[in-house]
Parts: sequence; structure tokens; C-alpha cells
Amino acid sequence: MPWRVEVAPRAEKELARLPADVREAIRQGIRRLPTDLGVLDVKKLGGRTGEWRLRIGRWRIIFEMDNRSGVLSVTRILPRDSAYRD
Repeated sequence: MPWRVEVAPRAEKELARLPADVREAIRQGIRRLPTDLGVLDVKKLGGRTGEWRLRIGRWRIIFEMDNRSGVLSVTRILPRDSAYRD
């Protein structure tokens, strides 16, 4: 089943606030997620049920994977220093 990416409104707002070059790098990473999931720097977040992260430089794209529906839901886009705080 092919993966489909959905970006939450909160993540869209976080993305819109970034400089254009960073925003484009993150968009490219998000576009590559469905096809290059095993190649990109993706790791499961320990202690968080169902959350994963994609590293793009100092930025972290936090997302959830739903294997049944084939949806990758991007929930947050944060700098590394604040990405792992609750």
C-alpha cells in the first residue's frame, strides 16, 4: 500500500514561519517520506506511542504512521532543542 502524507494545521503554521531555504528543505523531506522511508534519517521516538521523527539538519519533523490506512501524519516541525520536550 502506498503511503499518503497529511500535514496538520499546527505543522503548516510552524513551517510557514521558517526561512525560505529551510522551508524548502523540509518540504523536500516530507515529499520523500512515502517513498524513501527506509533511506531517510527516521527513528521511532522512545516513550511516545506511535511517534516518529525525520531529521533535516537541526530540524525535526514529528509524525505518526498508521499502517492500516497508509497515512503518515506530520504533527510538528520543530528545532532539535525543543522537539523532544513534552
